[in-house]
Amino acid sequence: FAQKLVEVLQTFDIVFSVYISVNNKNNSLVYGELLYVGGEVELSFKPFGFIQVNTEVKKLLYDKILKLVDGKNVIDAYAGACLLSSKLCEKAKKVYAIEILKQSCEDAEKLKNEQKIDNLIIKNGDCADILPRLANLEKFDTIVLDPPRKGCDSKVIDSVKQILPNRIIY
Repeated sequence: FAQKLVEVLQTFDIVFSVYISVNNKNNSLVYGELLYVGGEVELSFKPFGFIQVNTEVKKLLYDKILKLVDGKNVIDAYAGACLLSSKLCEKAKKVYAIEILKQSCEDAEKLKNEQKIDNLIIKNGDCADILPRLANLEKFDTIVLDPPRKGCDSKVIDSVKQILPNRIIY
C-alpha cells in the first residue's frame, strides 16, 4: 500500500516523503522503527517531529497569537519545530522555545540557522523540568502554551503561577 501511495503522489507536482513507523513493542508509543518508502530523502522536518501541517489553520492561529503577544521576553512551551517561535521572535526581544522531542529541536536549530534568528533559545526537554528553571532566570511577559492532548503537567501550571506573566496564550 505504501509503495502504491508513493506512485500516486509522484503524479503530482509536490515534494513529499513517505515513511512507515513500525512499533512491535507492547507499549503506548506510536513511534517505532522508521522505514523509508519513497519520495524525497532529505527532509526539512523529521517524521517524528511536530509541525502544524494545515497551512490555512496555521496562518489563522499564528496571526491571532502574534496580535496577542505582549512584552520583551516570551516562552513558547511545547514548541514543536519552532515555526511559531520563529514568528514570535519578530515581536519579542527574546523567545525561549521548549520542546521534548529531540528531532523537533534539531529541525528548529536548522530553521534558526537558515533564517539567521539570533533571539531564539531552544531548550530540548520536558516542559515540566525546564519551565521551573526558566522561572528563576528572568521576567517573562508572555507564555504561549500549546500542550499535547493530555494537557499541561501540574509542574508547568505551578511554574506559570510563579512566573506571573502579563499574558498567557493557551
